Amino acid sequence: MFCVVGERINTSRKKVQEAVAERDAAYIQEDVKKQQEAGADFIDVNAGARIGHEMEDMKWLLDVIQETVTVPLCLDSADPKVLEMAYQMVKEKPMINSISLEKERYAAMAPFIKGKECKVIALCMDDSGMPESARDTVDRAE
Repeated sequence: MFCVVGERINTSRKKVQEAVAERDAAYIQEDVKKQQEAGADFIDVNAGARIGHEMEDMKWLLDVIQETVTVPLCLDSADPKVLEMAYQMVKEKPMINSISLEKERYAAMAPFIKGKECKVIALCMDDSGMPESARDTVDRAE
């Protein structure tokens, strides 16, 4: 299945970080409307770049975004606690961004994902890095 994930709501982007810090809902809402109108099937939400504020920023973003768009959200965080909170807040079955075969990341994310009704972005990389061939990619995907 092919789907489009709008990836613009990420606090690593300067304007998004400023909008989140200033609680500028209009900026965020305009951006997500444009992503939906452009054909996004999911809106990715990542609040991880403002160290020490991720949980509160994610809560705020989810409230602002869900009152604006009708497409489901893609929850993007390396912190399973943030993902758990966000998963409880979403109105529609989300996508989780992401899990990989990297031992540390897999160990942290697998318990969170187990039993959840969601789509998951699975990166075909492990502790040795990116796959070097199509066969390596398929093997890791399996």
